[in-house]
Amino acid sequence: HKILVEGARLTTDIEEHRHIRAAILRLAERSASLSRYCHRAILLLEEDEGRWSEDVLRQKTKPRIESLERILDQALDLQSRFRKLLSRVPFIAQASAPRTPLRPTPIFLGRPPYREVYRALLETLRYVGGRLDSDALRVRFRNIATLYEYWLFVKVVGLLREMYGPPVGDRAFSLIDEVYRPELAPGQRFRFRLPHGDILTATYEPDFPPVTARSPERYRSALTSGTLRPDVTLELSLPGRAPVVLALDAKSGPRFHKAQDRLQQTAHYLWLVHDPQTGHQPIRQLFLVHRDLEVPALCNVTGYLEGRISPAEARILGAVPAQPGEVEALRNVILRFLETFRARRWK
Repeated sequence: HKILVEGARLTTDIEEHRHIRAAILRLAERSASLSRYCHRAILLLEEDEGRWSEDVLRQKTKPRIESLERILDQALDLQSRFRKLLSRVPFIAQASAPRTPLRPTPIFLGRPPYREVYRALLETLRYVGGRLDSDALRVRFRNIATLYEYWLFVKVVGLLREMYGPPVGDRAFSLIDEVYRPELAPGQRFRFRLPHGDILTATYEPDFPPVTARSPERYRSALTSGTLRPDVTLELSLPGRAPVVLALDAKSGPRFHKAQDRLQQTAHYLWLVHDPQTGHQPIRQLFLVHRDLEVPALCNVTGYLEGRISPAEARILGAVPAQPGEVEALRNVILRFLETFRARRWK
């Protein structure tokens, strides 16, 4: 009788090498993905330059673009180096896909070079197993001022949803990028239907371009060369009446000092924004929203926030604190605005 016996074969296609190759490919792809994100973000910032003044471009936009360009170059360099690493080590490049989960095998634990590689593999799974979302990257792309603006808009929409139900179309928030840096898209709106046919529209970073600019926006800003852009607006449209607007501007510092100076610096929203066709000035109320819970709510009209008076003809200017879990002052500002202008006696 004859029996075929397969002889022993030497191979480098072992599970440890497969995991090493998979990790290198994963790192190369993450580097490529990061470079693509940076490229998209730079294009968005460059497209957005027309919405900002020279001071804002110099202080905010230009540094962000320069930072993104540096990260883009580094990501492309890393991608190239990871690819070259595979080509320099044939037994890794020729390994097949892993067939088992990464685990501490005898080879990984028994040999010093493999132990070091195994620790590195664990790190790659920890930081780039899913999204590239490490703490360092979050800090690089995020600042408390931007986060506080986002929180303010999301919280305002949430409060309106509690009061009046879902917005028209039950829309979701629009994000510029959902992978590395979720960013709210400026100009997005949520419309809520109120009783008696009233409509309340919450807008994130609406544009009020100068009168001389070519723009489809109905409301323009006078005596300015740049676009005015409060963080959040609530526009109340009532049948047979001109719309009125509550503007909210986020101030993210941990301490809210020199309140009077800050209010005077932002009060121009009340006077400069108007409809060039009719002269109507829609922004009737402006409140700064800050994080300093030790500072009480402020208002230029005595008794307004307490509900003792509701002068629809007055220009209301104030400041209130708000943090996650502490939003009663913000809720009161919204309610007082609605109570004042939805009163049927107002003309």
